[in-house]
Amino acid sequence: MTPLTRARALSLAVITPLVLALAACFPVAGGDQGSGGGTDVQGGISTDDALISASAPTTEFVSMTDPVAQSFTVDVPKGWNSIAYSNGGFDVHREVVSTVSPDGGTVIFLGDPKAPNFWDPDLATDLEKQFADALEFIDLRRYEPAPSYFTNWVEGRFGSLSGYRFVGVEEDKQAASDLMQRFTQAGVYMRQIHVAKIRFSYQSSKGETIDGLVYGYTMDGGKLWVTEVGGIATNRAADDYLDMMSHMSTSKKTSQEWLAARQASHQQTMAQMEAFAQQMTAQHNANMAWIQQSAANHQAHMQAVWAANDASMNAYYNNMASMDTSQQQFLNYVNEEHTVAGPDGQTWQVTTGATNYYVNPTTGAYTGGDINFGEQDLIAMGYNPDDFVQVTVVN
Repeated sequence: MTPLTRARALSLAVITPLVLALAACFPVAGGDQGSGGGTDVQGGISTDDALISASAPTTEFVSMTDPVAQSFTVDVPKGWNSIAYSNGGFDVHREVVSTVSPDGGTVIFLGDPKAPNFWDPDLATDLEKQFADALEFIDLRRYEPAPSYFTNWVEGRFGSLSGYRFVGVEEDKQAASDLMQRFTQAGVYMRQIHVAKIRFSYQSSKGETIDGLVYGYTMDGGKLWVTEVGGIATNRAADDYLDMMSHMSTSKKTSQEWLAARQASHQQTMAQMEAFAQQMTAQHNANMAWIQQSAANHQAHMQAVWAANDASMNAYYNNMASMDTSQQQFLNYVNEEHTVAGPDGQTWQVTTGATNYYVNPTTGAYTGGDINFGEQDLIAMGYNPDDFVQVTVVN
């Protein structure tokens, strides 16, 4: 691949953390309450009265930090099982938060870990188009307003859940206007902004109706446009948790120290991108190489979660095994993960993107590829196949 024109090729991508920070303001409860689930508690995923009581909407929060890059902090509900981490590649940065109520019946999330930066194909250079073909975090696509974009996003992400039903979509023009004003005041140009509220439902494995609500933003800066999303899935009423989601969103702060370090290392990042692009061309296997890059990033953040030794974060993964199947699927869809199991039934979390996965049971390291990926590929990558077991996607 011809070397990229560094300053021009991805200079717009550097603004993404600022865009996400300005957009971190989901509406609070109030106004139209929609047509989701009822306001009465349906008994909870858990039958423990204490856990059900502790899973009601709360105003008590604690702060947690991205354990890998320390790139942001966020408030999460006290006593809930929560995780916060950053994800991305090269100059694309995503901040992801998930929290699960003590009874397992309510999930609140912020962010899409694999949301790309979108380039308008009419404005992209040939070099940028080639690079977009090689990387999952960059996509050539014309701007699509939030109501259409997130209707498709929700159905594509959650449509396979048991009993899934699309309830409706509405555009929030006031939220879009308020956000546009925030960008203007910050001196950031946005050509157009759209905000959508999507309602849906699905069934838990116990037959309970899970009420789903997603707020999605699309923000068009011209050549580059980006998205932001947050949502709720609960066996109670999603609107009752809007204040909590709003508090979490507005509390999320990107570290100024991290931003400064990111800017300082930008030229090094661009050099890494060029080397990566040349590697893709040499191997003629961009998809497989990106799967490995994505898996390595995902593995790093998961290992750091455990290394952080934070009780709530460890409880998050411990709780996955005992959650209702439908809620575990919802979490996996949010975080773009699979739950995989080895021959002895032990389970791990892996990033989506591969068909065949292999895990090292001792270290938790994993890798994967297409349907033909096997032991010879492990050897070619410098691994000892005896250290790995083939695993099966179970969720």
